[in-house]
Amino acid sequence: MERLCVWRITVFSDRLEIRRVFLDEKGMHCLVAMANGDNYYVHYSSSQARFLTRLQDHFVESVAWNRNTTESSTRDFIIGTRHGVLLECLIEGGKDRHVRPLFEFPKRTPVLGVHVETAPLPGGGHRQLLLVAIPRHLYLFVGNPTLSAVFQNLSSSDLKTFLAFEVPQESPQAGPVLQLLKKKGSVDVLVFWTTGIGIVSSTLCLSSSSADSASSPLPPARAFFSSESPVVISFPFPSLQEDTSFFGGSEGGAESERDRRGKGARDDDDALFPSSPGGPPPLSVTVTDFHVLLLYDDRLVALSRITHEKVVELPLSGVKYGTVRRLLQDRFDQSVFLYTDAFVCQLVISKESAQAWRLYLQQGKFAVALSHCATAAQRERVLVSQATWHVGRGRFVEAAELLAQTRSVPFEDICLFFLAHSQPLALRSFFLSRYKQLANAVGAGPEMPFRTPGGAQPLNGEGAGHLRPSAASPTPQQVMLFVWTVELFLHELAQLDSALSCRLRRDRNLGRDETSAAPASEEETREEEERERAVELLRKRQRETEEELRRLLAEFRGVDEVQATVYTLLQAHGRFEHLHFFAELCGDFESVVIHYLTRQDYATVIEKLAQMSDLPLRDALLYRLAPLLFRHEPRAFTALCCAPAFSHIDSARLIPALLHCRGTKQQKENAEAEEERGGERGEKTGEKKTKGEERRECAIHLLTHFARQATNCRDASVLGISGGSPSEVPGSFARRPTAAAPRLQNSQNASFSTSQKGREIQGSWKGSTGLWNALIVLKAESGDEEDLLRLLAAQKPGHLPFDPQFALRFCLENKRERSAVLLYGLLGLHKEAVEKALSTNDMTLGQHAANAPTDPAQRQRLWLRLAQHAAVHEDVPALVALVRQSGNLLKIQDVLPYISDSTVIDSLKEDICASLDAYEQRIASRYQEMETHKEAISALKEELKTVNQR
Repeated sequence: MERLCVWRITVFSDRLEIRRVFLDEKGMHCLVAMANGDNYYVHYSSSQARFLTRLQDHFVESVAWNRNTTESSTRDFIIGTRHGVLLECLIEGGKDRHVRPLFEFPKRTPVLGVHVETAPLPGGGHRQLLLVAIPRHLYLFVGNPTLSAVFQNLSSSDLKTFLAFEVPQESPQAGPVLQLLKKKGSVDVLVFWTTGIGIVSSTLCLSSSSADSASSPLPPARAFFSSESPVVISFPFPSLQEDTSFFGGSEGGAESERDRRGKGARDDDDALFPSSPGGPPPLSVTVTDFHVLLLYDDRLVALSRITHEKVVELPLSGVKYGTVRRLLQDRFDQSVFLYTDAFVCQLVISKESAQAWRLYLQQGKFAVALSHCATAAQRERVLVSQATWHVGRGRFVEAAELLAQTRSVPFEDICLFFLAHSQPLALRSFFLSRYKQLANAVGAGPEMPFRTPGGAQPLNGEGAGHLRPSAASPTPQQVMLFVWTVELFLHELAQLDSALSCRLRRDRNLGRDETSAAPASEEETREEEERERAVELLRKRQRETEEELRRLLAEFRGVDEVQATVYTLLQAHGRFEHLHFFAELCGDFESVVIHYLTRQDYATVIEKLAQMSDLPLRDALLYRLAPLLFRHEPRAFTALCCAPAFSHIDSARLIPALLHCRGTKQQKENAEAEEERGGERGEKTGEKKTKGEERRECAIHLLTHFARQATNCRDASVLGISGGSPSEVPGSFARRPTAAAPRLQNSQNASFSTSQKGREIQGSWKGSTGLWNALIVLKAESGDEEDLLRLLAAQKPGHLPFDPQFALRFCLENKRERSAVLLYGLLGLHKEAVEKALSTNDMTLGQHAANAPTDPAQRQRLWLRLAQHAAVHEDVPALVALVRQSGNLLKIQDVLPYISDSTVIDSLKEDICASLDAYEQRIASRYQEMETHKEAISALKEELKTVNQR
């Protein structure tokens, strides 16, 4: 501290001696109290003091100025007098407009300090709080909202309601005894009351006082202060009499003060403080941020507000400084001044908070100590001390979080310490905390602390579009911490699974024993409930650990470098659900699909394909896995491909998978042989046949759907179906258990064999033609040929969507003679069509083929071939019906040459007679026509003769 002389004070005579000077915070109004009881008012713009007549004979001891003062008015402010009177005064225009007495304390006890605070109310407005200090009591009067109503009917017996604190020794009357400081970061204020036993400190909670509305009843005055016991800072002894043991403690002033107050304190009245063996009271007291300054006649003492110990004692020589008067403090910049009868000196206070962190650390107030650390070394020391304190109390997790913030303790030492004490949870917490610090150090965003520059893009497309990339890449330390933390999580989950399994097994054994015994008693019921709670607690811990692991995996989902390692860890620990979760977060849907495929969960594979948003990858996986998926889940696969989201796929690439359901020729022969043998094996063969028929049915429906899309066909009859949407596959698409399927490595073999089978089928397989060819193949190989016949019958010659030569050859190879007839007709080979129909003895189909040509002569020849075939079998009625159905293309005489001489034609008598009658009628008609023509010729000749004669 240094002393700086500012100005010299003029000494008045005893008759006009100034006893007190009170200046408002804005420096505009000043009240001067004289020793004889006169009071003067001085305005900052005036050079003359005005006598206040209404305040005459009032010995002013304290003043609480109104904070809303203006340049011309003081507004209402409170005055405390030597005779225990509280006054409300208003000075305007340099005159005391009114002086109104509010209250007079019993026994005319002097009012040594007054202070007015305002607290906000919930509904708006403010509530006034008046602190009044008398020699042994501190009162708090709470306005509701103003103070006027409080003092209207207040009597001496009601004072106990407003009593906040009481001390056994009276306060010194040398100066102001109340000082208030605002708490940093809060609306509450610290109240310092100078008493005979020391300086009493407590917190006035303005925030809690504003919680009540103005209409609610007021609580006692003590309720507006902190619930913690007030702190008493005792006055120090002189240097020769100081009891060093009294200040030797370092566990905090509040605790040592409670020890000094003794055990005789009354529990029913916490406002009374026991007497304290402190030193003599000072002349003046001033409170700074961390110290209390005490002014004595011959010295200036500074006490620490933290430890209550004396830190500085500055001797004041009377020869050099004169007679000391008081310490003053500027409320704006907290400057402290010392004035004597000869000088005014400023006390320069520097580095006041330099040792605050160390003092708080000694008291165990670690959070406060951290807030006052100025260097990294100080912060390290506080953190290590706090971590050591937690370890001593068995709080290893809290210690780990603190040690993660330090750099002075080696990383390896911390890990080995927790491992030596078997604290995996603490080690995991240490890794997580250090991991987050590193993540924040690289400047990552709030959602995800780190990503690769391009985000997680293992797939082409939009699979990982929701991942927001960051410009910061993870450091090697982050990657290592992440992997170690994941492994610790997995280890903990394994332990929880083992503990839960053992607990459930033990409970089941106990349950069986209790079931066989007598009815359970109350104690046994209680034990069972405890076991259930223990199981539920284990399950809760398991869920929480899994959620933490998922959050950790989600934060690191954008780093490609660790994906393979995490996959390996999760798969090695059997955490497949977390493996799928992490892979989906990374956008690696291919790994998810392949994993389900290796587990032969084909239905889930189809579901994952349907959920994928990366269309190129999804389509590639669909083409690649189509043989396996269609083999084991034909209905679900068909429904997937018929969905609108898959309308753009290349259907030609699925044809090999769909044709794979046909099986090889050897497989067909084996199946037929099994079916013929019957018995048990025959039943199994029937089941396989049902599965094969299901695949064939789904393949036909899927190909029909693709064919309709490829040809933009709206008429269902062209596709040979009776109606309905081809995408609607009959039957249930519900999941069903699948038989054991080959592993993933067999999927490529299946695709290869399917491709080989496709190459064995000759013909054009490009575009929609391939779809129709495959559709004809499947329908030709089905048990019922009617579907193929309907399909072929609906086609028009010259506009065939399939390869007719291939279709004809395939139908002939598979002995689909009737279909071959229609194909011959579509190819324009009508003679061959009729011959093929006759070879199957299908006259109806033959008639259809005979009517196909557009040339009547060719149709007649084909019908004659039909007649010849019917005559060979000497089927005269059929021959007669054929003549009638020919549509006048055949006559009875046309078929007679084909009838052998030995054939009895009695059944043809009527037809022959009818034919002869028809001939006679035609002959008569022709004869009549000839006669008519003769007559016309004769008439023409006569006319010519007449013309020639003219």
